[in-house]
Amino acid sequence: MSKPHIPWPIGLINFCKYTRFQYTLFLPLIAVWSALFSSCSSSSNVITIPLTPMELDDKRFLDTLEESTLFYFDIFNFDGYDRFGNKIFEDLKYRLTSRSSVEFPETDIASFEGAMFREGLHTRYVVYGIFKNEPTLIKRIDSSSVNPFKEEIKPAELNIPASVSLLIASKNTIKDSQIAVVENNSQTTTVSAQNQDMRLIIIACFRESYFEESMMQNYYNDLSELDYYKANGWVRIYLKDFPGYRIYEAIEVFPDAWRANYGE
Repeated sequence: MSKPHIPWPIGLINFCKYTRFQYTLFLPLIAVWSALFSSCSSSSNVITIPLTPMELDDKRFLDTLEESTLFYFDIFNFDGYDRFGNKIFEDLKYRLTSRSSVEFPETDIASFEGAMFREGLHTRYVVYGIFKNEPTLIKRIDSSSVNPFKEEIKPAELNIPASVSLLIASKNTIKDSQIAVVENNSQTTTVSAQNQDMRLIIIACFRESYFEESMMQNYYNDLSELDYYKANGWVRIYLKDFPGYRIYEAIEVFPDAWRANYGE
């Protein structure tokens, strides 16, 4: 027996009704799955609440202990806490204090701070115990100060390899050569200074019409013999064989001494 023939417009209408029924059935399931996956998303909201005032003036070396619990769908909790009594932070603070006294007896908690992390449909409550965790400074003790009378080991008593001895000898040779170069440079500098400044050191000056050789007796000294020359109507008395670079020695005896070339 053949199937009855259904005109194509009626078949299309029935197909659309069946398809709409499928979407109506699966839409709630899709919404539930979306809510579940959204609870695992990385976006979160954080709210911080100071529970006690900060008693530390010095904010350096701060450290924290924490106690936390998680509420699934903001209702279910498997740690025994009740969110609806508005005592969740007090309960976490009490538990943190008890655990700290057992596990960290030397830790002195200065203040407490609460935080609430909301991630999708789940909420995590945390209480932080803030304390000062300053590291202990260790004084280094020099071994020489501990035993100042310790016998010093002489290099001759050590078994130094031949290669190391050769290296030490080459370094000493280089050091000696460097010292010799510095000494030669200093001597060269002194000689060059002597060659550069050969001016006369003048200790007195008189008008030619007024000058008499007997006046030189007032300037006799232990540094050098005296002599004089005439130039432009002036007579200048100078230290004989006493070069200009020794001007500072001359100033100690003749404070008004100065340097000049012969004939100037």
